[in-house]
Amino acid sequence: FSELNDKIYYSIINKIFKILELFRNNKQEVKISSYNKIYIDKTRQRISNITNSHILKLFKYDCINVNGKVLNNWKNIEKNIFAKIDELYNEEDNCFIHGDLCLSNILYDLRSGIVRLIDPRGVWGDNENGDIKYDVAKLRHSISGNYDYIVNDLFTIEIQENKIVYKTYDSNNSNIKEYFDEQISKYYNLNQIKLIEGLLFLSMIPLHKENSQRQLIMYVKAIEILNEVL
Repeated sequence: FSELNDKIYYSIINKIFKILELFRNNKQEVKISSYNKIYIDKTRQRISNITNSHILKLFKYDCINVNGKVLNNWKNIEKNIFAKIDELYNEEDNCFIHGDLCLSNILYDLRSGIVRLIDPRGVWGDNENGDIKYDVAKLRHSISGNYDYIVNDLFTIEIQENKIVYKTYDSNNSNIKEYFDEQISKYYNLNQIKLIEGLLFLSMIPLHKENSQRQLIMYVKAIEILNEVL
């Protein structure tokens, strides 16, 4: 939540991408079954665990209206989204990964520029190795998806049938978001990163049962991002 000069954020982003390249250069064998376990099986399981009444009602609609924009709902895009997951497997992206690379797990020393990563996931599919795109998507989840604002309830949201109006806290960081996507595009397919980011929002919904509005905005964010992917 700090207000820092954009150049400091750019420097942090650059250093994180250097670390990701170190990970990526540490090639490891990762099976397709691990991809399916994380991107397909986990997503389906988490969706089946959703008990939020607003979301369960939304599931029935073909489309939802989000901030005045009509979007295809999950029932209309599920098949196409899971088909795109088949395109994610890439041996070049299989390596040691952090597994939970959100902003709260990154420590940055402003004086020295030293980056420290904490609290790794440990097991991704079958072990500590996985798809490096997952780490990138977790970062985008925080930087572009406003995940940290959402989990701290810095948002407003209203729902009426299939119409949702929401707003998240805006720290005027659009320049940082654009820069981050530019850096992603240098190394990865941005659409694939968005795909994983959308699945992350979906899979996190049942983990936040203590706040139904937070769950609802996570669902809406997922649908927005996955519509962009398609």
